[in-house]
Amino acid sequence: MKHSADAVPAVDAKSAQAIEAAVAANQAELQKPGVLGIRAGYKVVAGWPTRKPAIVVTVENKKDDVADQDRLPDKVGGIAVDVREASRLKSLELKDPAQYETIAHTLPAEARVARFPDEQPTQATSEEPAVEPLVAKPTLPYAGPADANLDPVEDDFTILCHASPDAGWPTLSKFLADTTERLVVGLYDFTSAHVLDAVKTDLNGKHLDLVLDHPPRNPTADQTDEQTHTALADELGDNLDFAWALEGMDKFAAVAVFPNAYHIKVAVRDGQTFWLSSGNWNNSNQPDIDPVNVPGDATAARSGDRDWHVVIESAALAGRLEEARKAMMRVRQIDPELRISNVKYVIGPYLRAEDFAKWVDGLRMAGLPE
Repeated sequence: MKHSADAVPAVDAKSAQAIEAAVAANQAELQKPGVLGIRAGYKVVAGWPTRKPAIVVTVENKKDDVADQDRLPDKVGGIAVDVREASRLKSLELKDPAQYETIAHTLPAEARVARFPDEQPTQATSEEPAVEPLVAKPTLPYAGPADANLDPVEDDFTILCHASPDAGWPTLSKFLADTTERLVVGLYDFTSAHVLDAVKTDLNGKHLDLVLDHPPRNPTADQTDEQTHTALADELGDNLDFAWALEGMDKFAAVAVFPNAYHIKVAVRDGQTFWLSSGNWNNSNQPDIDPVNVPGDATAARSGDRDWHVVIESAALAGRLEEARKAMMRVRQIDPELRISNVKYVIGPYLRAEDFAKWVDGLRMAGLPE
């Protein structure tokens, strides 16, 4: 099976020729343990591609503690060597191309790995598929909860806006510590040890509902998402309700609702306050630093991801609306004739018209008829 990426050269013809010659002349220096593939590309610095042509060497695991005889050179033939860690799919595609072909058709187009015509797999094994091709994962149409209400809400909110790495973990850690009964969480990735330790401590004797995706391992991970799940299950026992997101790329999900990612980062605390973010519970998004109050943490903050977060306190938005509706049902049992149109005669005049209007809006949201 061919995809459009297969036929796209990574660099211009002149650079490709120079890189091909350098690779051919320096095979011994590039064929190190753990190397999966070699190709032409561009040098990446601090996560961003540059315009500098480079020899891209894809490895199984990128690490600093490599023996001198196994370490890749910074340059060969005057051309930079750019070392990159393979994702799970890229590793499969380079180590067992035939096996990758059996699953490629089941993947969404954006999830398939980029393949380059000049890439040289160094550990490729099978020529023929080892097993029969897989069928596509069954999909389910998304259907929200029957009692969900997504109507716009007007209310008075307390909103705390903050950013990582400046104030991410100090704010999130307090949010977790203030849980009194229950925390409901949906996350894409959860691999930070200090966040895990805080959740285990702060939710001890309380209830945690967690839906978690299973993306490729984050470079800053202390543990895998599976290990996070195991640790929480061991610590919280029956107080944990856990589910893997029904996502097309998740090996733990038998069916898919979401094609290739469950990119949600939200936590609702005690049905009253929620945390919403652009970042996961990883070290890259929630580093254990406090540069606002600890000057020594400023240097570490320069290498952290920039993520944006809000903590919003609102009974209506966070789930107390149902409680308000139940209370209104009891009120109407006591006074079946109560309506929005006559409520002012029941409670007497408000000094300020805007206060009365806000109070009436709350009654309307709770279910008092017009």
